[in-house]
Amino acid sequence: MPRFVDLRRLAVSFVLLGSFLGALASEVSAAERVETTPGLAPDAVRRVFEGQRQALAGCLRLVAESKQAGSPARSVPWNASADADDRLLLRFTVDANGKVAKLNSYQSTMDVRGAFIEPSCARALAEQWTFPPPVGEQSVEVSVWARFRSTEAERKAALARIHESFATLCQAVASAIPGDARPTKEVWDAALARILSEHGPRLDTRVRRTLDAVMGVSVANASNILLESMDSLATDVACPKVRAWSRF
Repeated sequence: MPRFVDLRRLAVSFVLLGSFLGALASEVSAAERVETTPGLAPDAVRRVFEGQRQALAGCLRLVAESKQAGSPARSVPWNASADADDRLLLRFTVDANGKVAKLNSYQSTMDVRGAFIEPSCARALAEQWTFPPPVGEQSVEVSVWARFRSTEAERKAALARIHESFATLCQAVASAIPGDARPTKEVWDAALARILSEHGPRLDTRVRRTLDAVMGVSVANASNILLESMDSLATDVACPKVRAWSRF
């Protein structure tokens, strides 16, 4: 059985990887500066970034961890300071095939820095970019500078959509599975499939992605993943049935 910490990481990754698909007014600027080592022209990188940059705009930083002595860390809505820097920096290596190079089987060379962007979400997107193969079949170091800033209203709206979607999900679970006993895996999977069919298009992409991910997972682990997803985005949805099933 996966450890609790692994379930938390899994839940958070589902949420963050889905976050870029939300429809938002924010915009990542065109590259202000591009630097490359020999083998790949900055203009070639600039063209790829221009075609992909707006997808990054959905990677809003929405939450931060709040830590108090004697209490576990919890997620709270993130608020930017008045002088928060809107600069965005992406640094990575392009391999001989024009792909973002990997450090190992789990981690790419993509490094994303910016006050207003969620790095994990942006990395998941940017790791998929494809560039012209470098001249001489060598790896190339790349740095791209741009600008990105979200407003407090946009962040609040995104969190509100997530909260509403989790509330819809919990109500649908309660309706689809009568009684308080933990359902069998077959009943659970059938209920999730029905919920996705009936409510999927109206759910926030983050919530829908999490539901897709827990299909086929044991009820206890799926319940924990759903709850960790809710908690990681500072939602206060009660969801009593799912919480009860996670404690068995």
